[in-house]
Amino acid sequence: MRKAFSMMELVFIIVMLGVMAAVAIMYIPQTGLQQATDYMIQNIKYAKLLAQTDDRYYAMGDNSLTSSVNQSTQTRYWQAGMWQVQFHMSGDNIGYSIYADTGRSASTTNFDGRPMAGDLIAKSPQNKACLSAYSMSNLPTECENNIAKEVRLYETYNVYYDSITIQEDCKETNTARVYFDNEGLPYCGPVNISGTTATLPKRLTTDVIIKLKRRNQTATICISPGGLIYGSSNGLCDKD
Repeated sequence: MRKAFSMMELVFIIVMLGVMAAVAIMYIPQTGLQQATDYMIQNIKYAKLLAQTDDRYYAMGDNSLTSSVNQSTQTRYWQAGMWQVQFHMSGDNIGYSIYADTGRSASTTNFDGRPMAGDLIAKSPQNKACLSAYSMSNLPTECENNIAKEVRLYETYNVYYDSITIQEDCKETNTARVYFDNEGLPYCGPVNISGTTATLPKRLTTDVIIKLKRRNQTATICISPGGLIYGSSNGLCDKD
């Protein structure tokens, strides 16, 4: 009568258990917080890619800009029109938008810091839906009933911002934003253009720490001054 497993049998069993565990993990559904976090990281990286492949300074004369854009203003203050991720932290549209702001002719809409009709709204590479959680009534016509659900954090995942930590000279009320230049380096805002004076995006000097929350769960996303974008399991940004 056989009383024990051989060493080879034990190794085989351990390997099989490891494979079964790995397969099981693949089929465990992600929580709403995990999905929201993964999509946000993916979309921030997409904003960086757009900045690297679609340099706003050299695209001022392209056909993607509407006739309402003041070309001289757009060229002069091109840094204000870099691709950006804006985080909407209050109201019914908690989420984020990816867009390039424009210097439109009216003084009230020149680089107004909101994704509006006349601005360039990023489209999802998967389904061409608009990546903006801003008020739909203010977005371009092509975005009507065509919003990517993953950018609407609270509506889609019941996720909201626990906090966003950003350097002092970039703080805004109920919002925050990160721009990227054509080298993928991050900047922060806000922008203010009045007559011949202008406050333009500043180079990021400290980590941006985005903390998301769903019920009693939290997740952290980091954007480093060197352009790294990653999730943090310990709530700290310690890369770069």
